[in-house]
Amino acid sequence: MELSKVSFEVNKKAYITKEERDFLVEAYRKLFMKIYGCDMLEILSSFTRTSYTKLFKNKKSLQRYAENQIMALNVIESVENDENLDLLVIRDDEGKLIGGGRLRRISDTEASIPDIAIDGVVSKEQREIWRQAVIFAEEYFRSLGYEKMYVEIPLQDGPLLGRAGQLGFVEDPKDMPITDATRTYLLNKTLERVQDAKLDSHRK
Repeated sequence: MELSKVSFEVNKKAYITKEERDFLVEAYRKLFMKIYGCDMLEILSSFTRTSYTKLFKNKKSLQRYAENQIMALNVIESVENDENLDLLVIRDDEGKLIGGGRLRRISDTEASIPDIAIDGVVSKEQREIWRQAVIFAEEYFRSLGYEKMYVEIPLQDGPLLGRAGQLGFVEDPKDMPITDATRTYLLNKTLERVQDAKLDSHRK
């Protein structure tokens, strides 16, 4: 896969095919498993060697133990129902869906990308695509006039933390108190109005 040809687009209400929706739900389930750990249904799936999806569909009484699956389903539903959320769609060099993220408008001046789920590519490529996705989101929010952007990173993903730092994102302790329930780093960056700076230079 040519990483330089990975594409990103803002999809206002998660208008994607059923197959793409199922793929994205699975990608988010894996992301949430990384953040929150295995849920009971995932453990049962590993013991019985039954596919997680099949077990989830056939064992309705076990759905209450599938926290990661339920949170993953809620990601898509939240984009569909919350006017402050958009879906960032990520496709490979052949146009195939490989991931997605939520773009959240917090206020008139602040926005965030709370999660990015990528699947079907090796870890090194995932991290580079994550970096590109954050850059895309930053440019998107800046173009809309936002002044500050937040990004969240799983606590155990040091490589992503390093990439966020290279992009200029920093931690501010007052943004998020660290507790036993904390599962992600919260970093922020002030979005400079590049276009205005260029205009000012031309005026001089």
